[in-house]
Amino acid sequence: LDALHRVGAVPIINENDTVAVDELRFGDNDLIAALTANLVQADLLALLSSVDGLIREGQVVDFVQAVGEEAFGLVQKSRSALGVGGMQAKLQAIYLATQAGVDAVLANGRKRSVLDRVILAGERMGTVFAGSRNRMAARRGWIAMAVRPAGQLVVDAGAARALVSGGKSLLPSGLTDVIGHFERDAVVAVADADGRELARGQVNYSSQEIARIKGRKSNEIAAILGEKPADEVIHRNNLIVTAG
Repeated sequence: LDALHRVGAVPIINENDTVAVDELRFGDNDLIAALTANLVQADLLALLSSVDGLIREGQVVDFVQAVGEEAFGLVQKSRSALGVGGMQAKLQAIYLATQAGVDAVLANGRKRSVLDRVILAGERMGTVFAGSRNRMAARRGWIAMAVRPAGQLVVDAGAARALVSGGKSLLPSGLTDVIGHFERDAVVAVADADGRELARGQVNYSSQEIARIKGRKSNEIAAILGEKPADEVIHRNNLIVTAG
């Protein structure tokens, strides 16, 4: 994308439903747009639809500071042509983008010159959603918003505390189980013994390798696997805490 931008090209990104692999399917162009907006650190995500914006009591909501329960509650009451499901998908995409620090706007694509009027002229059309001031780095944002983790790592109570409260890397000693099949560099979920997701991260080892080193100390990895690419199963720089 950066290379295309440098040569002045405007990429058109769309999921090809006929060749997409189910396990890797996004299933929603709004979600792809949100992920791409974060990846390129965009200033604005514009979602165009057949609705005028987020509606409250028949009126368009001009501005939303933070997407939360109130906004999703308005969608539940929506009687738009998109239906509740369609509006929820758009609002979820907007939530992900704004959490990554990207401003967003939801407007009616049937209105003439809507993008020029909203972006260039600053005209009040649709609903504007403020991006969080704590913008994630693109790489970390992509990890956090991974649509479908390739697998799951289960950790003990000590590792759970270290990840959530201590900002630590995930070491093999804290692992109790590995679920699913994945290769090195895959994005996986990290959960506690009760199955509650704590974090997501990019692994340094495959699922087969992790199954062999789980519960062991980092200084034992080379003896078990014959090599040691890293001390950590997931380095803290590639790990995002998702538990509230």
